[in-house]
Amino acid sequence: MLRRRRDVETRRRFTTATLGVHSRNAWKASTGMMEDERVGNQQRTQVLELLGAALEQGYITLEEYEQRMAAVSAAPTMSVLYGQVADLPPQFRWDPGPNAQQPAVRPAVQPLAEAKARTFAITALVFGIASVPLSICFVGWLLGIVAIIFSVPGAKGTDSWTKAFVGRVLGILGIVIELGLVAILIFGNTAKPPA
Repeated sequence: MLRRRRDVETRRRFTTATLGVHSRNAWKASTGMMEDERVGNQQRTQVLELLGAALEQGYITLEEYEQRMAAVSAAPTMSVLYGQVADLPPQFRWDPGPNAQQPAVRPAVQPLAEAKARTFAITALVFGIASVPLSICFVGWLLGIVAIIFSVPGAKGTDSWTKAFVGRVLGILGIVIELGLVAILIFGNTAKPPA
């Protein structure tokens, strides 16, 4: 517990020393940004990669790297991140400007569409599996058609394509078995010679 308090105190002193008024002003001047924005995991990862390269090339010590890594991991804003690399040579400077790569934002509808596709695919798989043994009871064709219908929207999902495909194949197989049994019943009786 005492060691943890010392570590927290060391991080606080390091962050305060690194992020004085000078580094905040340097950050604003170098990036051309007027306000301090919040950062995400992508920005933190970029700064951690720069710090790792600085450590490999001997610009910072291992102890200093660990302190800066802790500060970057807890950094809420861009100025805190910039302050961790502000005293390093230019090749290790982080550019949070407008030309920097922004994280791709996925539309909020996509997870819902993926969940629906997964539901359709599982339904197609269940009906497809059920159509094969129930074709003996002469309801396999109906379940096979339902499996084929549900497999169409189920195949649109990235994770559920194989389930939908297997459901479709089993549905077709159930229909084929059903048609074969009906053909045997119809044409099986006519093929026997009369006694």
